[in-house]
Amino acid sequence: MTYENSLRSIRNSSRLANRRTLTILGLSGLIAVHVLDLPSKIAEVPYLACAYGAAILAASILIERIASRDRAIDYLASAALALSVLVTFVINRSVGMPLATDDIGNWLEPLGFLSLFIEASLVYQSARGFVLARRVGSAKAHKGAKSLRLQTQAQKLAA
Repeated sequence: MTYENSLRSIRNSSRLANRRTLTILGLSGLIAVHVLDLPSKIAEVPYLACAYGAAILAASILIERIASRDRAIDYLASAALALSVLVTFVINRSVGMPLATDDIGNWLEPLGFLSLFIEASLVYQSARGFVLARRVGSAKAHKGAKSLRLQTQAQKLAA
């Protein structure tokens, strides 16, 4: 591995650590917003409360997975979760959902506005994390394959 490649690998690992932190913070924010809004949804629209619960559970699992491993698929799942919540929010505010038309046009509700910001930034951070995790993962795989080749060659020479 050349000096430039080594330096690039270190930079990518550092950037991935930053994306990991920002993705975990975004998922935590998604959980917080939906936990705060959950009691009203239980009373008003129970099926949305179930969707909130599913989003909270998924975000919790993703936090654990991202904190313990740096797999690209977990960043992709975080982006997909945030994007699905974001799209659902836009549908709810624009045309409404079954039994939930009270929020049509209510774009500036503080908790909803915060949710929009968190989910949009989470989509971005997770997508960048996905790209970096793939780069770092492929660099590790390349380094491992090169090391294995050298080890095999050394064994052949010793024999």
